[in-house]
Amino acid sequence: MRKLLIVLLVLAGLMNTGWTQSSPTSKNPKKLVKEAGKYEKSGDYSRAAVHYEAAYQIKKNKPSYIYDAGRCYLEARDYAKAVECLEKVKDKNKDYDKPGYKYALALKQNGQYEEATTAFIDFIGKYNDKDKLEIDNRVKMEIQGCNLALKTKNSTNSNIRIEHLPTTINTDKTESAPLPFEKDVLYFSSTVDGELRIYRTKKVGENKWSSRQSPSIFSDKMEKPHFGNGTFTPDGKRFYFTQCNLNGDKQLVCSIYLLTAEEVDGKTVWSQPIRLPDYINVKNSNTTHPFVMIEAGKEVLYFASDCEGGQGGLDIWYCTTTPDSNGNNFTLPKNLGRNINTPGDEITPFYHAVSKTLYFSSDGHASRGGLDVFKSKGAKLQWTLAENLDFPINSAADDLYYVISEGHGGGYLVSNRRANPDKVSTIDNDIFRFLGKQKIEVRIEGKVYAERDPDQRPLQDIRLQVFENVDGKEELVKNKRFSDGRYEFTLKGGKNYLIKLSKPDSDFSAASFEVETNQIKYSDTIHKDIGLKKPEAATDAEDPEDSENPADSENLLYRIVPPEYDSEENPYSLPYEPPFDPETGESYAEGTAIYDLFQQVDTIAQMASDRKVYYDDLEKTNIVPYIEKQEAVEGESNPTAEPVEEPAYAKGPVQNFDPETDYVAEAPNIRFKIQVAAVRSYKESRYEELQKLVGIRLAFEPLKESELTRVLIIPEDNSDYTTKADALDALFYVVEYSKFKSAYVCRYIDNVRTGQGFRTWEEETEDEE
Repeated sequence: MRKLLIVLLVLAGLMNTGWTQSSPTSKNPKKLVKEAGKYEKSGDYSRAAVHYEAAYQIKKNKPSYIYDAGRCYLEARDYAKAVECLEKVKDKNKDYDKPGYKYALALKQNGQYEEATTAFIDFIGKYNDKDKLEIDNRVKMEIQGCNLALKTKNSTNSNIRIEHLPTTINTDKTESAPLPFEKDVLYFSSTVDGELRIYRTKKVGENKWSSRQSPSIFSDKMEKPHFGNGTFTPDGKRFYFTQCNLNGDKQLVCSIYLLTAEEVDGKTVWSQPIRLPDYINVKNSNTTHPFVMIEAGKEVLYFASDCEGGQGGLDIWYCTTTPDSNGNNFTLPKNLGRNINTPGDEITPFYHAVSKTLYFSSDGHASRGGLDVFKSKGAKLQWTLAENLDFPINSAADDLYYVISEGHGGGYLVSNRRANPDKVSTIDNDIFRFLGKQKIEVRIEGKVYAERDPDQRPLQDIRLQVFENVDGKEELVKNKRFSDGRYEFTLKGGKNYLIKLSKPDSDFSAASFEVETNQIKYSDTIHKDIGLKKPEAATDAEDPEDSENPADSENLLYRIVPPEYDSEENPYSLPYEPPFDPETGESYAEGTAIYDLFQQVDTIAQMASDRKVYYDDLEKTNIVPYIEKQEAVEGESNPTAEPVEEPAYAKGPVQNFDPETDYVAEAPNIRFKIQVAAVRSYKESRYEELQKLVGIRLAFEPLKESELTRVLIIPEDNSDYTTKADALDALFYVVEYSKFKSAYVCRYIDNVRTGQGFRTWEEETEDEE
């Protein structure tokens, strides 16, 4: 875990007093080293580094001086100077604490990715200390980040413009924690006056902001010297923030507090700060970076903490309370799990409710620099694999405090990246604004009930169909079932939709409504409860909306999966390409309704055996994956089977193996592999990017009962993944750095594949390693 002085609240600006890095006046190396030690102990790594370097210039037969200089420059995040100093001692890993690793890390954060990759490989090839395995895993992650940066640095999203905020906000100290409030109002934290404080500013023109002001709500209320990192509830009546002390060892001790507002004689009066309970602010731990949202009438508080019970370092946790809580009535915190948290640091959570996406920063996932911004869809304990936001949001430096604000035309982030001409150093953090073409998403949610039910209790088993108006015709783009009567889905901006809700196999009439997202300027959530009618009396008239013919040629779903494939005994093998347009003879292009629908079905097929799917309902609207029946024979680890001839395409640089004959002797009982495809004929060009990834290799698994062969990912040492954690880490790597976004992990017992594939830690809980 990195120094809390930098990562936790980024208080380096407290120690950076504006002193320039001129050479110290003393010519005595021992005195210079003694002064450097004092600066280092106080947390002023910049001055410490300069004094260590000055001592080395006087006495160059003392390489420990230049090592200490490079180490302190790296702590101060002066990457260029760290590279210059550590290069002189990068091979002295037996004499000092991993200078070769620190040198490679400095190169990476200085944006020298190719040189960093070489340095990491050179270091790990020579390093053989007792923590070899841990460092080896860390180096692999850093190399993955370098490869990712090299692959994507020339494909920066040109629609996003990064804007460095002016000097009325940013200074040569540290600015952080941007908090968009009402239109054009921004709260933020700064160390400009020597202590971390929250300030307020307002936009008054194109990239022009008013001078900083101290908000009145904090007047005479702060008992600790440092406070920042705030978050308002949506109604603006409750404010969570962090207060910190520097203890006797100059280490930060931070806790989360709450301010509440009430109306007194027509004026808004704020309470004194209320410290959240000890089971949130755990003793001997740091708790910070709160973000609050409202969900189902309750406040959900996400925050970062290094308390026990996490994955390591700072982790992201959550707890809930009621909006009228006095600050002491919270649920016990829960860790967000391994899809989010790592042995490194995860900090600065921000939850975008419209898209149900958590944004956070981490140095434990493969990154372009140190801390990168990642995103994951889900809520509370259920999250997808974290995805890197790429350039230009991320950089070779540290990037954190990412927050979206449609009302501000984009959002904000904090970074120590250079921004000429105003920011030439990487030592301090500044606030940046990102602008550009924003992806508008509209989430529709609600419940379906019987119109005559006074209690409006949700009906069970509801069907949702979404039709998009394309050139005057309505094309089916979503077709889902909801078992509990509550529905939710997301629509794209700039389009017109017809939403139809019905209850299959009942006498309820269908209901529908229209949504015009081309009239919506910002991402939003629309809540709409729908009552379904029952006819007063049976009639011979047939509701045309309920008279769908499964064989109707206009039903897009049946053009992807023909309706006759309606049972597990009669599955359909989904092709790899979308259906052909009968007019052009070519596959439907990306962006068309049928292409998007095919992608949904393709995701289901990726979970299936041999890409086989079928309809499992009478209406033929619900497609499920076909999973072949495979069971291990009790007491038999290598069932007798006819040998399978090695496929011709498996020879050469790609390994081929038979799961029933290879690796049995040394394999543990439970193993994991990653499946990326099942093919009849192998085209090497399709998998070129996979073969270039570090630490993995392709393998093949022929299916004896068919002509198909599974294309798998295994570790580069030709073994299998022995733990679920290792397999999921590799899956994240494959999904993020290749086009195989639907890859999944498979579990094998005694070399026989069992169960369904899974993509998150929570999807499979049996037989934990």
